[in-house]
Amino acid sequence: MTICLICFEPLVSSFDWRSLLKPSSTDRICTVCLQRCPIITSSICRGCGRSLADLAPSHYELDTCKDCQKWNDGSFFNRSLYTYSNFMQSIIERFKFQGDYEIIQAFKEQWYKFYKKECNPKAILVPIPLTDERLYERGFNQSLALAELISDNIEMPLVRCSGTKQSKKNRRSRLAERPEFKVVNSSMVTNQEFLLIDDIYTTGATVRQAAKCLQEAGARSVRSLTLIRA
Repeated sequence: MTICLICFEPLVSSFDWRSLLKPSSTDRICTVCLQRCPIITSSICRGCGRSLADLAPSHYELDTCKDCQKWNDGSFFNRSLYTYSNFMQSIIERFKFQGDYEIIQAFKEQWYKFYKKECNPKAILVPIPLTDERLYERGFNQSLALAELISDNIEMPLVRCSGTKQSKKNRRSRLAERPEFKVVNSSMVTNQEFLLIDDIYTTGATVRQAAKCLQEAGARSVRSLTLIRA
């Protein structure tokens, strides 16, 4: 019997010729849980992909949120599939901090479709790296797991030099203490197009700093794709 990866309830399959010939990956998540995953569908910030419908009018101007205006980087581009909610928070906590590696498979179909819609498939995927300490503690890199759901065109040209847990910091601390990255091999980067992959975009400090590092090493373009926009 197949169960939902999120709520563990049995999945009810509809048996027809279409389902037999082409099984759907949504079979890893039930309809109820799928409906609780808040996809960003409204108008968004042209920079970070945040839903403008979730913001007060004073927090954005035209199609740009105040956060992106503060960064003052009109060339940056991020897109996120889901908006942050208590439900999504509980899933990410199970995934990252409780070792439920399999749960991310519940989003495979929607995540892949979103990638195909928003991104250049020729771009090289770069999962945001963890420090050695964090990787040892967690046992896996959640960004690499997300990248592997959508493509095998993955490289790891970056290493993370330092950083404390972002989840333990408030917004001001995240912005003040920006993560540090370095390129391990500049020949991997020169004139290449990259797509950074991460689980959550909160302030943008992580992906923007990683993008800056790649750009300074000679990357032709760098964008980012994140599962959730907080």
